[in-house]
Amino acid sequence: MATDQPDRRLALPFPNASGEPHFRLRLLGDFDLEYAHSAIAVSAFGQRLIAYLAIEQRPIHRSHVAGVFWPDVSEGRARGNLRTQLWRLRLQDRPIVEDTHGFLSLTSDIAIDVRDLTTMARRALESSGEPDARLAGAMVRSDDVLVDWSEDWVVVERERFHQLRLHTLERLCGELALQGEFGQAIELCLRAVSSEPLRESAQRQLIQVYLAEGNGVDALRQFHAYEALISDELGLDPSDEMAALVRGLNPRRET
Repeated sequence: MATDQPDRRLALPFPNASGEPHFRLRLLGDFDLEYAHSAIAVSAFGQRLIAYLAIEQRPIHRSHVAGVFWPDVSEGRARGNLRTQLWRLRLQDRPIVEDTHGFLSLTSDIAIDVRDLTTMARRALESSGEPDARLAGAMVRSDDVLVDWSEDWVVVERERFHQLRLHTLERLCGELALQGEFGQAIELCLRAVSSEPLRESAQRQLIQVYLAEGNGVDALRQFHAYEALISDELGLDPSDEMAALVRGLNPRRET
């Protein structure tokens, strides 16, 4: 039942002795918010506002936020709606949404899964060191951003993270294959392929790993599966670069 009372369930005053953030926000898959490892119930609008501020990663003026969420009403009505919703989200001691001179942002006392994983992925893509096992595991387990939400600002963020995740999976797959860790490399490649079956770079890398570990039959099977897929879906053939990988295994493509 709707209520005009602020959500007091978010008022949790005890400190965090470990120094880790009190709040943990999950945006990969579904929305989930915790405080000190306890789940927090948040209204539908509260979820949207928290997710929006998390994705923006910067203070946003109240009038802009009001326009995003109530674009079809007058500016005064939109700002009034926002005031009401912020009051309902108000916390007693540890606010998750902070208002500084009219600019809204999330508290710094929060860990956000998509933000943390983005930082790790970008670091891995920019480095040439050992593959990060922790990142590899997180990438295999991760999902797209707020998969059931359809707001434009969510769709843009979902695609941004989706592409970053695919590039990271491919990069880690290649690094692990070079180290002879074929099982882990194949797991990462398969995750990339399942996320984007038409993406040739992921399919090509999976075939390369199969060949590197001496599994020509698996490589050929994967090639033919992809060949049939893009023919049915797009009316295209695999690139010459991809076909060359299995040409020696496939007499039908020898010249």
